[in-house]
Amino acid sequence: MAACTAMDGRAMKVAMPVTLLRRVLPPGSGVLFSEGTRWRLVLAAAGAVLVAMLDMLGVAALLPLMQILTDRPRSEGALGVVVAVVGENRSDQWVAVFVSLVMVGAFVLKGVLTICFRWWQLGFLAKEQVRTSSRLMRGYLAAPYEKFTQRTTAELLRTMGDAVGQTYGQVVLGSLSAATEALTILAMVGLLLLTSPGPAALAVAYFAVSAFWLSRVVKRHAAEAGEQVLQESTVAFRAVLHSMGGAKEIMVRRNAETFVGHYAEAQTRLASAKRRFAFTGEFPKYALEIIFVVGVALMTIATFSVEGPQDGLTTLAVFVAAGTRVIPCLSRLMAGLVAVRFGLPGLRLVVDDVHHYVLPHEGERRSSPLDPRDGTWAADIELHDVGFAYEGADQVLSGINVRVPRGTTLAIVGASGAGKTTLVDLLLGLLAPTSGRITVGGRDIREDLEGWQRQIGLVPQLVYIIEDTLRNNVIFGMPADDDRVWDCLRQAHLEEFVRSLPDGLDTELGDRGSRISGGQAQRLGIARALYLRPSVIVLDEATSALDNETERSVSEAMASLHGEVTLVVVAHRLSTVRHADKIVMLVDGEVDGVGTFDELKAASSRFARLVELGRLE
Repeated sequence: MAACTAMDGRAMKVAMPVTLLRRVLPPGSGVLFSEGTRWRLVLAAAGAVLVAMLDMLGVAALLPLMQILTDRPRSEGALGVVVAVVGENRSDQWVAVFVSLVMVGAFVLKGVLTICFRWWQLGFLAKEQVRTSSRLMRGYLAAPYEKFTQRTTAELLRTMGDAVGQTYGQVVLGSLSAATEALTILAMVGLLLLTSPGPAALAVAYFAVSAFWLSRVVKRHAAEAGEQVLQESTVAFRAVLHSMGGAKEIMVRRNAETFVGHYAEAQTRLASAKRRFAFTGEFPKYALEIIFVVGVALMTIATFSVEGPQDGLTTLAVFVAAGTRVIPCLSRLMAGLVAVRFGLPGLRLVVDDVHHYVLPHEGERRSSPLDPRDGTWAADIELHDVGFAYEGADQVLSGINVRVPRGTTLAIVGASGAGKTTLVDLLLGLLAPTSGRITVGGRDIREDLEGWQRQIGLVPQLVYIIEDTLRNNVIFGMPADDDRVWDCLRQAHLEEFVRSLPDGLDTELGDRGSRISGGQAQRLGIARALYLRPSVIVLDEATSALDNETERSVSEAMASLHGEVTLVVVAHRLSTVRHADKIVMLVDGEVDGVGTFDELKAASSRFARLVELGRLE
């Protein structure tokens, strides 16, 4: 029975850090930890117990030493236990040396284990931090497009950066640290209660009340600082994105100080919040030193009054020795709890985003870009009475009925706000129709959205150029094939320019393509789309940044694909749509007319008016 009780006690001690972690985490936080992670947390808990026991053993070794120094009988107390173990024939000097070696060994082993344990713990948490931030990024990119656009770039950066950092650097690490220190404190308290129950009980009550008071003082400030850090880091991220994204205009307008001021204000508030957190974490350390000195004075009075000089000296020595160990532990315990309170706002953000963005798509099979393509998608595209409205907003599109035969070119035209971009997003599968459906070869694209999207090459109006080589901007995350890259550059009429560059495909394009022109960036986007060898290419006003000569050469390249690839073109230039097989004229989200250039000119007065003006909006 005693053995079972002892085993139960050890199990409870091992479980304590994990239990504490569960208590401080909000509901649903378990999604952050895999099964392997949970076992590592249990291992961390076991390490905490071992460190606490070694700490207690080192302090407990002082008891027999003090008994020898004060000439206490060998048969009493801790000295009696040691003598029984080593043998009664051993001299006091031998026993003192033995106990000293045990004490030194316990502290040395504890120090070495703490160093190794801390190194492993930090590495484990760093890996978990990388895993969680990667899960979030994967979840954001796998989320429905409409859901993704509800969040700003600054918010996403804050969650993947600061919030994940708070989750593991403050909440998880703080919980493990607090639990380790709590176990050490409990071990020391147990030792004091065994040594001198009366004074120890008073000391425990004294320090417990002091710690409770300190926790009440610091926890509110820590939580507020954590909230403020997240808020101001978002504002600071946003200020940087705005100023760097608009650097060209800012330099011309000479109003950089406005943007620098916004950034400086956010950073000032952020620094203030971090200062508040740092001070809140350190405040208990200095307060506890004062509390300890006062406690020693009170303990001296209590022990000498109750036990007398001889016994009181032994008890006081153990109390001071234990106190010198407990106070740093209590200080680290308070710092750990402050860190937990500081990091909880970030953890809540991470948990919310894991539930909303990660879990709905985790476990879904993601095909490789090298997987064979489903040939059934190379067929006619049909829109059947398609309508769309954003949540809580008016209808954007309604009653769209269009058929696009395979290998033909469809042009979509209309005034700004007519619904062209929304229609393209529906074709791309980024948005789901609120009414009607889109089929390819009679198959609804929503049935296998991933398969459909793998057939599409997209050339947006603003091609995003990554800060990398020209080659990597063409392949854009796909496996590299230089022959294929050159072929795509040739089709996009960019080969001659690239061959003239000293570094060719290895040319660094700079931040957002700062080393190439807008027209070159647009043609690079076309080459990127062609690299996929798609069955459908969508150009969302992709020729708007091209000069007339370049546009003509690109149009010729697109014309060469006629019959092989289905082209969907959103355009505002007559030259781009004149030779399209079919043109759709959108007006206020509805089809005003469908036909060839000449047919639509005759059937739609609005289109005819645009032709008369010589432009398309």
